[in-house]
Amino acid sequence: MKSSLAWPHWLLITLSALYFILFGVLSLAWSADGDDLLIFHAAGSATLEGLDPYTPGRFSDPFSYPPAWVPFCVVLSLMPAQVAVWVWKILNVLFLIGVVRLSLELMFGQREPSPMQRTIVWCYALLLWPTSITLFDGNTPLCVLFFALLGLRLSSRGRPYWAGACLGFSLIKPNVVLPLFALLLVQAKWRLLLAALIVVGLFTFWGVHLTGIGLGDYLSALKVYNVANAATDSSSVGFAKLVTLMSGIGSGQARLVAVGTGALVIVILLALHFRRPSSTRKLESDPALPAYLLLGVGFLGARGYDLVFVIPIFVWLISLADQTRWLVWPALLMAASFLIPQRAIELAYERILSEILPVTVYDILLGPFRSWAVLALLLLSILLFVRLSRDRWSNSQVL
Repeated sequence: MKSSLAWPHWLLITLSALYFILFGVLSLAWSADGDDLLIFHAAGSATLEGLDPYTPGRFSDPFSYPPAWVPFCVVLSLMPAQVAVWVWKILNVLFLIGVVRLSLELMFGQREPSPMQRTIVWCYALLLWPTSITLFDGNTPLCVLFFALLGLRLSSRGRPYWAGACLGFSLIKPNVVLPLFALLLVQAKWRLLLAALIVVGLFTFWGVHLTGIGLGDYLSALKVYNVANAATDSSSVGFAKLVTLMSGIGSGQARLVAVGTGALVIVILLALHFRRPSSTRKLESDPALPAYLLLGVGFLGARGYDLVFVIPIFVWLISLADQTRWLVWPALLMAASFLIPQRAIELAYERILSEILPVTVYDILLGPFRSWAVLALLLLSILLFVRLSRDRWSNSQVL
């Protein structure tokens, strides 16, 4: 039975929610609102008019989502643009609530989080800067994360086909969720994977039918998007950004290096997976799950708003914090760093630190701090996975 929250806990959550409403929902700090959602709306309108939404230069920013997302763009375009922006904001608020609840259920398992743990988690999710960015940009990471976590939860309850349907829908943003499918594959979740393949296939066929595009057209649009959004762009996050900044190579080459490195990390995780006894490989309690959730953000190309994927990792770390594992605390520090807005770092350097630190230090360390933090968090998650797996193996040997 859940213990109720005391009034100080409710006060903290209420203040965090107020911050989230002001900066995320109402977007008081920005003149633009729902830029990405408006591109989805315009793509849907173009599709209804018989135009190709993937044509370069048609919109202010290239439309590069897979064809599976096009039917939903069409639905959005049936509403007035500003109505669609607010409908999507409301849905994102619901997705956020779902993400927090599902994260608590998945990461705590059979254990009940304390009132303080639940308060910390809710405050973190509401204060997290990428959460606010998602709301005022109108992008999809909260939606994708919600369906991915819902799929994992349904799988743990023995509903593989519904789980697969949810995970298949999460592939509308494949770069952030594909590593998770590697874990599902080695877990031999065949019915789940089949359902996911059917769902993404049906929506892709529907999108292709609506737009009339071929694979080459979509790949060309993706190339245009990557050229327009360099790895060193201020909103980009991940290994490719650091490779470009430190080596000077182009964004395309850096992205290939990042994808190759990410693939290597997945191979290492899979090798560690098969070294464990089968009793420690259960999907919903797999200590490798947080690492797989974070791999896409770290290596396959992500933007600042995609860091909402840190929410379930933060919940996992909070669930371990009372077990006196020293690795948990630096990991929590890395997760807490995403509460800081990128603009705050920029202003701190411009007004204070520029007199102390050379610009090269800012460009390589402070400017891309979110990229360093996400990779550090991923490394600590992998080390914790190894440690937890070893502990579970030792306990099973004793029993």
